[in-house]
Amino acid sequence: SSATAFGLMFGVTVAGAAVSVATRRQATAVLAVLGGLITPVLVASEHPDERALLGYLLVLDALVLGVSRYRSWPALNRLAWAGSLVLTIPIFSRSMEPPSLPARLALVTALGLLFLMVPLARSWSERKPAGPLDLVLVAGNAATYFMGIYLTLERGWIRAEAPWAVAMAAVYAAVAEAHRRRVPKDGPTVLLHHGIGATALVIAAPLALEGPWVTLAWAALGVVFFLLATRRGDGGATLGAGLALG
Repeated sequence: SSATAFGLMFGVTVAGAAVSVATRRQATAVLAVLGGLITPVLVASEHPDERALLGYLLVLDALVLGVSRYRSWPALNRLAWAGSLVLTIPIFSRSMEPPSLPARLALVTALGLLFLMVPLARSWSERKPAGPLDLVLVAGNAATYFMGIYLTLERGWIRAEAPWAVAMAAVYAAVAEAHRRRVPKDGPTVLLHHGIGATALVIAAPLALEGPWVTLAWAALGVVFFLLATRRGDGGATLGAGLALG
């Protein structure tokens, strides 16, 4: 049956990931994750349930997070993120209503939080700065996560869009400060997470307000960003805040 085949194929993925960690072979891990990403395509049912697919991707990507805890293989993280993105695009491109809007929000948020931590897991454990491509993954994950949440909330929970953006800003600000404490010399990663949080706040204004109130909210945010950047003594952040205010 398709369920048995699905379980056995995922078992091969888990075994491959374990072998790759034990033998320190990145190629084995890449093949294992690639097989895990292909599994939903090979054993797709006639009436697929997006909750099953999102839940499966959550487990698969959690496996990748576990591997990244022991081995620094950025290519594996990027493969898992790109593959998950490709598999979830059809979910948001369909015009039909989701079987459960809260379930989609919960699962997509769990995936977003997972890939928020994947690029930082090794950096936090080794106290080393994140690589440039890791920062690309951080920015890409933030953008695709917010787009997925926005498209989902547009189907019935429009009033939750602005609060969701504010909550996202708070999460990224908290992660930025946690990274600052763990890796004090990694300024670019801290600045990127603060930048994503600030962008989420800027986006929240037009989602919550209308007309001139949006402009006033942006002006107030610009003043706040400028004052915070000045107090931190960060020249680059001060310049960015000044441009935002302008």
